[in-house]
Amino acid sequence: MDVNVFLYGGIGNCLFHIAAGRYLRNRGFNVNFINKCEHAGTLEFIRKLEYVVDLPIDAPGYNKYAASLSRLEYEAGSTGRIGKFWFLKELHNYIKFDVSTIDAIGIHIRRGDFLEDRRRNKKPYYTDLCESTYYYNVAEICKNLELPIKIFTDDPKTIPDYILNLFPTAEITGNDPEKDFYEFASCRYKFLSESTFSLWCGYANSESTVFYPCECGIDDRVLSNWVPLAFEKSNQIHNYKLDIDVVVLTTHNSDRLNNGIVNYPSILPKYNVFYGHTPSELTVPMPSWYLSYKKGFNMHAKQATWCCLLGKLAILKKHLKEHPDKDLLFLEDDVHFPPLFNTYFNSFMAKVPHDWEIIWFGGSHVDSGAIEVAPGVLSTTCMSNSECILFRASVIPAVIAVLEPDYVKKAASHHSDLLIGSLYKTHKVYTPLVPFVGQNFGYSYIRSKHRCIGIRNKFMYTDINGNLVNASNKLLSAYL
Repeated sequence: MDVNVFLYGGIGNCLFHIAAGRYLRNRGFNVNFINKCEHAGTLEFIRKLEYVVDLPIDAPGYNKYAASLSRLEYEAGSTGRIGKFWFLKELHNYIKFDVSTIDAIGIHIRRGDFLEDRRRNKKPYYTDLCESTYYYNVAEICKNLELPIKIFTDDPKTIPDYILNLFPTAEITGNDPEKDFYEFASCRYKFLSESTFSLWCGYANSESTVFYPCECGIDDRVLSNWVPLAFEKSNQIHNYKLDIDVVVLTTHNSDRLNNGIVNYPSILPKYNVFYGHTPSELTVPMPSWYLSYKKGFNMHAKQATWCCLLGKLAILKKHLKEHPDKDLLFLEDDVHFPPLFNTYFNSFMAKVPHDWEIIWFGGSHVDSGAIEVAPGVLSTTCMSNSECILFRASVIPAVIAVLEPDYVKKAASHHSDLLIGSLYKTHKVYTPLVPFVGQNFGYSYIRSKHRCIGIRNKFMYTDINGNLVNASNKLLSAYL
């Protein structure tokens, strides 16, 4: 019996059609493969696997038959349909590929017509993994693999910015379907999307480790040794663009700047330096009411905190005047970045709620009553460490207001860190549960003694499940 198997769609669909045709041929059918594919790259790819007969687009019945991930309809002879052929798990055995394995991580992101179909509500039952926590989970696994990352997609321009932040060093490709297929298939670790292209890249190399999104419509097509990754659907994915101004506060006679920025992260824009004053250079005398602050502080410590307050105030005012619509990352010159800051930063920013106004990346030893609003993200109540703070442009006028001397004089605390931290009462202030920015290996020049990077002691917080948890063991050492 003659059977015409129609090939259309992308590479993934066509490979299933060819595999189904070979299955039928193996059972005695005389199979003809007929091209209905309009993708030039796909057609070139499949012609290397099978002889394909072209079918004119205006031929009768051109749009009559449909194939999908779960079903193939085929035609007997040239006239009537004889039934439906349901995919079998062993279909992938009917096509073999010559693929070597390279030490790389491959991540697939399905966009293109799939994205357009969802926008038009044509296929609302599809899961858009970009609107879920799937790629966050992928990023967490990639942290421990330490291999180059390649992102494969059919439409690079539509990849959300938060994914670019999650994988800042990734090579992104999506121009040549055949080249992408073999490169993705060759990766030692593969993270699939909800697509037939992904499935076949997984089938093509039995030596690789394959992860797939479970309960996403492809579970009945995966192999038993593949690893399922659970995820949560969400339309609240963070899409933060790293268009920020970075300013470091230091002094002219300080050697701390070079020591503290030795691990300055490649993901951050080039920083600008603002030279503040030392106690001996004070141009604005410390007022008498400030002298009464912090009885445990010696005169040098009080003068240093006053200089720090004036320096922050000057930086914020200058930034507001020159870049009123730009976010500001404030750094002190003794800031210490861990080697994997890029990874931690991207992972954290992907989970921070959209409404953030201030983010403290350093540790704290006075916080209490904090609430975990997302995995690893605390809605903080007060902070006492300003080595690294990110300010939204919209909140900078409010920060300036609490640092003005007239306000400070009446405030419960005169310390600039605590004044900024007090804005949690009226603004959205967040911090990482496990801090990943420290103070020059924990040394405080004000107190002249060492402090632990990643301080999170002497307070309890409410975790994401509503449990009261002691944060004392949540230290930066968990990251390093």
